Order: sequence, then structure tokens, then C-alpha cells
Amino acid sequence: MNSFESKLLAGFGSAVKAGKLGIGVSGGADSIALLTGTCRLIKENRLSAQNIFVITVNHYIRPENETCGDAAFVVDYCNQLKLQGLPVTVELCELGKGEVQKMAEERGAGIEEAARYLRYQKFEEFIGENQLDYLCLAHNRNDQVETLVMRFLQGSSSGAAGGIRSERGQFLRPMLEISRKEIEEYLKECECSWRNDSTNFDTDYLRNKIRHKLIPVLDDLFPGWQGSVLNGGEKQRNINLLVQKLVEQVPFELKKIDGEYAAVCCYSDFIECNLEIKIQVLLRMFNTVSEESRIPYKFLKKVCNEISVNGKNFLKKEEFWHFSNMEIICKNNEIIVKKYAKTETDLCFFDIIEETGNYEFPFGVLSLHSLDDGKASVYVNDESLMVKVPLPVCVRNAQPGDVVMTADGNYKKVADVFSDWKVREDKKLLIPVLQDVGSSQKILCILGCVSGFNNWIVKE
Repeated sequence: MNSFESKLLAGFGSAVKAGKLGIGVSGGADSIALLTGTCRLIKENRLSAQNIFVITVNHYIRPENETCGDAAFVVDYCNQLKLQGLPVTVELCELGKGEVQKMAEERGAGIEEAARYLRYQKFEEFIGENQLDYLCLAHNRNDQVETLVMRFLQGSSSGAAGGIRSERGQFLRPMLEISRKEIEEYLKECECSWRNDSTNFDTDYLRNKIRHKLIPVLDDLFPGWQGSVLNGGEKQRNINLLVQKLVEQVPFELKKIDGEYAAVCCYSDFIECNLEIKIQVLLRMFNTVSEESRIPYKFLKKVCNEISVNGKNFLKKEEFWHFSNMEIICKNNEIIVKKYAKTETDLCFFDIIEETGNYEFPFGVLSLHSLDDGKASVYVNDESLMVKVPLPVCVRNAQPGDVVMTADGNYKKVADVFSDWKVREDKKLLIPVLQDVGSSQKILCILGCVSGFNNWIVKE
């Protein structure tokens, strides 16, 4: 047993005794190595699994020859393994053409997020249909480093800042201690080929930008930094486990209010917690009521501080906090989290910001941080947009007749940009534009990220 297989075996942990294992295989080096290594461990009686159930998902979001080629490659490889006497069966799951795009529109999110959402839906169904003990996924050490850096740059919550978890429910990631270099060396040693996803080299995506541009610089300037980051992530995950146990000790229940389910917590239980536990309790309540909610940390912190300072007064009257389509209500010795139906008037906004700071809008919290060149960097809901703007700057809804500059120096209607993005009518008012209030009066960027789309940034 070589080094790769030894690390893979260790990554399985207690799952070595599992009888039925599933593996998500895309055809890339990581998942092919996971499948190959798992088969070899079973053949050597290092794993107890009697069956390996492979699922590959064709999303139809890349050129058809590429995405169908990947799926065919996985099916063919699994059939080869089966002919070698290995207990491998494979299921090809093909999403409908346009299904990912439709889901992105329904969720008000981007294509990548919608593809992941649908993929995990299929994974959950696959686990149930085959009564699997675990479904293994091929995230590796490099993925973990990239995730930790990405979440640090985005200012993610403490829960997300711990990076990728090795085990979550029936999902298992046994390769988190194995580097991409070790994976490719193992496949070459086994004389196994794999497929390359062309989008992995597109540096418009934040992860790819970190992978291909930032990490090589850090490797050059700070040897050993990756180990420090991984250690920090492990410490954060351990802290998260402790925090989660404390959070789960604060009870709340689901009740129907005005025809909608709401999460309701007793004020006296809530107020006894420290600030971080309060924030995590509220976040858990939000996630219980609406899985699509992305509530910024600063908003939750503000609410918790106001409840702590003025809570007794709130018990005598109702107090509301709104964020996007959600609200928090404090009344009658209860803290209530529920959906909030906003009117079109509530969603209209126009503000000229003259200095750095945090500003609340219907789409979330916009933060401006000062830079040395007199401009400000832009954050939305604590996530950096890698955008800088001059101050003062106007933040407003898009209006009929708005145009934005294209890469070739021409202009395009913002309405046409929304049409290209396939933005739903009820989402258009939530997508802000940032406009220069100086002599140019030009639109500097369209913040599509607030509804899951790309940002349109006018290059200087």
C-alpha cells in the first residue's frame, strides 16, 4: 500500500467498516483517484464495503461535447473496473437542458450555486435509493487551502471560516489530507487518465483567481504558509463544534404566524447567552425558516446588541428588524424570526454616500473601506467584491434608460444586462447600481451578486 492509499485509508476513519459506499465522480483527477484508491483498498480488504455505487451528474452547463464526454468517460471507467471483478455500479444522472439556468432564476442565484444545489439534491436521492452508509466526495488538501483563503477574503462567518468538514451527515471527504500533486502522481503511477474541466482555468471565478494568481505568490514569498492556514482552519472547526453544542442548548420552536412558519425563541433563554451564541442562535433560526437566507454577521450582531441593551423595553412593545425578505420581531417575551412580505415601495432606494462606513439597504449591508488612493473598496454583506469606487458615490435602484460601459468602450442598457442574466422581475429592484456623482455621472458597477449573479464592473 503506497502513501496515497495510506492517507486515503486514514481519511475514511470509522467508515472503513461501512458496507455500502457511494462516490461522486466527475471524471476529474480528484474523483478518479478517489474511486481508484477506494477500489484498491477494498481489493486488499482494507475497507469492508461490499459495494461501490458511483454517481456522475451531467449538468449541461458547459459545451455539450465536453460535459457529455466527461459523463461517458466516468461510465466507461466504472465498467472497466466492474470487468476486473470489482463491485462497482454506476448511475448517470442527466439534468434537463436549461434546468440549472431555471433553478438559478428561481433561487435568484448564480449558475454555479444552482448547479451545486441540484447536484446535492441528486446526491441525497442517490443515498436514499441505494441505502448508502456514506457518499464520498473528492475534495482535497488544495481545495481546503483555497476555501480557507476564499472565506477569509470574503469575511465569512465563524462557521464557514473553518473550511470544508471531513464529514457532514452521510457525506464523507476522505482526501482532505492529500494534495493535488499527490493525486496526479498516484494516477500516473496507476496509469489512469482523467478529464480536465476547462472552467477550472477561468480566473473570473474567485476560487480560480486564488488558485492561479494568489497562491503561487504566497508560496513564493511565505514558504510553509499553507500548513499554518490549515492548522488555523482545524482550530476553528474545533471551536465551531463547541459553539454548535452551546447553540443547540438554546431551544426554539416552529409556529405558524399569519400562515407562514416562524422560528420562536423565549426571550429569557436567549438573553442569558453571550453575544456570539446569540448571533448563532439567530442564524440557526433564520436557516430553519428559510434555507435561502444569507444574513450578514454585522446585521445579526447589531440586533443582538440592541436586544441586550433595550430588551426589557421591547417586552412592553413590539420591535422589528428587517433584512431582505426576513424580519426579527421582539415582543411578548418572545423573539420571532419569520418571512416578511415587502411592498415595491419598500424596495426603492437612493442614497449618496460621502464617507466610508456600513450602510443598510433592502439588498443587504453595503460597506465602504478607505484605500490609500482616496477611493473606497466595496463589500456587500461582509463579502469583498474586489471593487473600488470614488467618494461620494450614489447607490440606487436601476432606472429605465440607464446604460453601462462595456469592455470595448461602447454602452449597453442596464435593462439588457438584466435580460442577459435572466433576472426575475421581482429581483430587479433589489439589484443596485453604484454611480459616480462627479462630472462623468457614469455607472461604475452593477452589483448582481446580491441576487446571485455576476457583478458588472466598469474597468478604469
